[in-house]
Amino acid sequence: MRFMIMHKLTPTLEAGVMPTPEEIAEIHGMMGEAGAAGILRGGDGLRPSRLRQHVVYRGGLRTVTEGPFVGLGELPASVLSLHVRTRDEALAWLDRVAAIQGDLEVVLGLCTEAWDLGFAPKPADPPLRLLAVFHADARTERDEPLAPEALAALSALFEEMRKADVLRGAEPLRSSRYGAKIFLEDGATSIVDGPFAESKELLSGYAIFELPSKQQAVEWGARWARVVRVREVEVRELVD
Repeated sequence: MRFMIMHKLTPTLEAGVMPTPEEIAEIHGMMGEAGAAGILRGGDGLRPSRLRQHVVYRGGLRTVTEGPFVGLGELPASVLSLHVRTRDEALAWLDRVAAIQGDLEVVLGLCTEAWDLGFAPKPADPPLRLLAVFHADARTERDEPLAPEALAALSALFEEMRKADVLRGAEPLRSSRYGAKIFLEDGATSIVDGPFAESKELLSGYAIFELPSKQQAVEWGARWARVVRVREVEVRELVD
């Protein structure tokens, strides 16, 4: 079973404050442990919401709102990892996804790079790495698949995107009733099982683990929350 462990934006992360060397060492230590155990399957961080776009498709029309965002709730249903030259290119691909799926709500966020953390010089003209977080709706919360024709069209589009080296990852999530939220408050840990409504905070980063049970995913999620110093982490099972 694969699980996505997601931490949410905090005022510190939203302000763009980078982690200290000690904090980075802790994160790397935990990720190294997970990698050595053969359970880490990927992950990424996101820049603050001022560098994101809220993209809404309704009735065939697209509306784009630029960040920062306050109080924009988010309950992820799937994520796409995109490598593009411009945001307009990313939006053009999302237009094609929406033409197949219909009404959608997506937050398009810029991923954190090594040079953002001071680990490497920034290349002269790097591609944009963007994470498209698709919000849940009634269909996805019922774990209801797309119609066969739409699913075939979406699979063909994703294959085209992979061949164009645009799509680097596509991860659908099972509904929130299979998930859990982990809260840290004054040293105490509390767990709330799904289903649940949207969170007030946007996604700030995630890691994908392959684990035998939700309980183990929750245990790693609690560790993750302490290492990245946040009060809320969401654990969601991925569709395999």
